[in-house]
Amino acid sequence: MVDGDTIVVDIPGYPPLVGRGIAVRLAGCDTPELRDQRPEIRRLAKQARALVRAALAGRPRVELRNIRRGKYFRLVADIYVDGCDLAALLIQSGLGKPYQGGARSW
Repeated sequence: MVDGDTIVVDIPGYPPLVGRGIAVRLAGCDTPELRDQRPEIRRLAKQARALVRAALAGRPRVELRNIRRGKYFRLVADIYVDGCDLAALLIQSGLGKPYQGGARSW
């Protein structure tokens, strides 16, 4: 995992060059940045990352839906864990904000 809104996955059936250790950005949600200069924002970023780690712990499989390329050519997808929308989980917990592109506000 990279941070609260980006995870690293292996995609079965794809060649290792494009299917192993691939960063996937969570669609529809922005979390605080770990490198933010403000200590309170870094604290929230660590909490968001911990929530995602806990949600993924012991889950050998996550579901990526609506996979596409984002504005920086990254993979962006709706991410589900055991049928639970990861973006909704972060937003409901107050550790994520709805995000559809553009300026971010933390």
